[in-house]
Amino acid sequence: MESFRRALARFVWSSRRRKIRKLRQFARTESDGGLDIARVAERTRNPDLRESLLSHARDEVLHARLFRTRASELEGEAGGASQATGEAPPRPLFVGDLDDVEYVAFLCVSEGKGAEHFRLLREVLAEDPRTRGVFERILADEDRHERYTEELLARWRAEGRETEIRRAIGRMRRNRRWLGVLRVLRFVSSAMGRTILLVLYFTFLVPFALLSRRALARRPIVRAAPPADLADARRQWA
Repeated sequence: MESFRRALARFVWSSRRRKIRKLRQFARTESDGGLDIARVAERTRNPDLRESLLSHARDEVLHARLFRTRASELEGEAGGASQATGEAPPRPLFVGDLDDVEYVAFLCVSEGKGAEHFRLLREVLAEDPRTRGVFERILADEDRHERYTEELLARWRAEGRETEIRRAIGRMRRNRRWLGVLRVLRFVSSAMGRTILLVLYFTFLVPFALLSRRALARRPIVRAAPPADLADARRQWA
């Protein structure tokens, strides 16, 4: 599975166009995540958690800016116009039905998986040091986010909330695995769709076009006789 993920990442990030698209997707995710975390910080009654979440939200906004800037640089290197000003405003992903423990568990799982994915991309992007540098810069923050969420969960475990935490983490991990499966299925279905269209094009459309061209080439050309008045005029002037 790990070799498949690495091969898939190499394929996706080998194209400048796909690289730009993925960077903008990451920027959108980080921006949305920052809004989400800030909303949770506003509602919590735990002052320590509020301070940590607000710092986390500021980091997410910075990460979005880093991703967006690198995407614009790649577009400029390719001679294309930047799309930064034409992006739609981010949409908040506020999870309103999670309490503090569940949301911190969600962040802990998400930050751990995100850091794992970014480390894979850092390896894949060895030949693109500038883009790789963006991920290295962000990874330092991701590791710090993972540490503070783990510390909060450890503190709550010491307060006797082990069962609640275990249940929340298990649910978040199952949800992330399911989302990962859906992403793979979406990619495979898209690739299969393009392959089927390509096969149909060369199997039916191209032969049909060639046969039509051959039939037109064999068809005799019939020249229409000029109108009677035009023929009479030519005879008079002859």
